[in-house]
Amino acid sequence: MKREPVSAIVHVWPAENQDFDVQASGSDIYLGYAYDKISGKSKTAKYGAVGSRMNEQIKPGKYFIYVVLKKSSETGSLAYSYRYFEVKEGETVTLQKTFSHDVPSETFEEWDKNK
Repeated sequence: MKREPVSAIVHVWPAENQDFDVQASGSDIYLGYAYDKISGKSKTAKYGAVGSRMNEQIKPGKYFIYVVLKKSSETGSLAYSYRYFEVKEGETVTLQKTFSHDVPSETFEEWDKNK
């Protein structure tokens, strides 16, 4: 059975010399603000999308991506995942997060986990 992609919110922050704390960011992270432990300040996401794809051209560098499923009455509402990644000069990076079909609402799921 093929499942259609569900709509998610994707935020991407430049992460050079940053150490983001998702828990300390609270619900502000849903709006694109992540708390950086190094500066002690919230940083605004530079890139983002709503839907099932983000096609923006990102300059080379280190980044932090946060994906959260949209709020709904379904199981998995506001489930989220995040990771750091790097884009090198002349390289195309494809990141894909597929949430498990039974992921509980408002919980973290490892980026590479899927069942």
